[in-house]
Amino acid sequence: MSTLLAVLLFLLFFVLTFVIARFLSLLLHEFAHGITALILSRDKVSIYIGSLGTPTGSFTFSIGRLAFYITRDIRLWTTSITLPHSTTITRSNQFFITLAGPIASFIIGIVFPALAILNHMHGRIITLSMFISIIALFDFVMNLLPSKNSIVLQDGSVYFNDGQQLIQLIKYNILPQDYRIGMACYFKEDFQCTISTFQTIIDKGIHNRTLYLYIISSYAYLKDFNAAFTTQEEFEKHFRLNSIEYAFIGLIKSSNGYYLEGVEDFTKAIALSPKDYQAIGNRGYTYIQLEEYDKAIEDFNVLINDNPEDAYAFANRGLAKFKTGLEDKGLKDIYTALELDNNNAYAYKNLGIYYYSKSDYTKALELFEKAHEIAPGTHLIDFHLKQTHKKLHSNESNTSVND
Repeated sequence: MSTLLAVLLFLLFFVLTFVIARFLSLLLHEFAHGITALILSRDKVSIYIGSLGTPTGSFTFSIGRLAFYITRDIRLWTTSITLPHSTTITRSNQFFITLAGPIASFIIGIVFPALAILNHMHGRIITLSMFISIIALFDFVMNLLPSKNSIVLQDGSVYFNDGQQLIQLIKYNILPQDYRIGMACYFKEDFQCTISTFQTIIDKGIHNRTLYLYIISSYAYLKDFNAAFTTQEEFEKHFRLNSIEYAFIGLIKSSNGYYLEGVEDFTKAIALSPKDYQAIGNRGYTYIQLEEYDKAIEDFNVLINDNPEDAYAFANRGLAKFKTGLEDKGLKDIYTALELDNNNAYAYKNLGIYYYSKSDYTKALELFEKAHEIAPGTHLIDFHLKQTHKKLHSNESNTSVND
């Protein structure tokens, strides 16, 4: 029993030492970035330990212009980032800010164990120092080795490791804040600015998946679909798209009336990831727009078989069924959707389509308005509301004439 206890205590000491060493290494690395940024800029600087730019669930404190966000979940103490708030940092200043972190890691890796040994500190302090040294030197190497894999922050902006940032600064004259400027434009719905900013980065030779996706999305918002499709072609020259990317682009196309092109991308997504239920559902819905109802039913059957509580699938399978003449079965599916989720906008919209087909425009309008109230962005809901209002107005006019 005493041997087991000794082993458990040793393992506990090992784990605690590793966690403390990991935290201190990250903190000192980012602190070096942060202090350098404070010296070289006049704006605030935020340091995140355990997250990529989100303060949620973090212990927060500030020292002057330097804010710290340390996540309370120690399992997440594997990532960290320093974000200067200034968007006017010069190229030379950014070089020193970026380089400060790896230099700090290298110094920590050499100095910590040396001080502990030379000062004849307690064995456990030496052990902790050795852990910090190993982790810091590992961080030094991994941060300076350029990686083209981008880090997507909480706000959607793109970051790279220190080594890749240094290459982008020296070779391409691209600053980290260029990515943040592009994202800020996107969230302000200044899509032309997003396109211009990100296309400039790509034109300098930095081909990044996230940048292409935001450019495509921006062109879609601007209704410039030829440019969006051209950008997708360029995207596919440099990358093999994954299922999420095909599904994302497919949704942009189908949502804007390019149904055949949308189905093509959804099908590619499903081929890469047969259990991509979102792509399957979106393809099924797009088949309805193409009046290929049997194919739509097949897709929604897949969703319902794997998840019998999928209200969206029942609502749209119901629409596809009564469009093929299976009226009772279609209505049963739609009412099942409402039993599963009485706030499902598509169930109300599709029930409205049914009543519209029966010329009960008052009931149809009531259902369309309910769908719009729940989710104003429901596909084609504005079209259905407009058409129903026209029908009701036309009926009122005819009644007045007959009177």
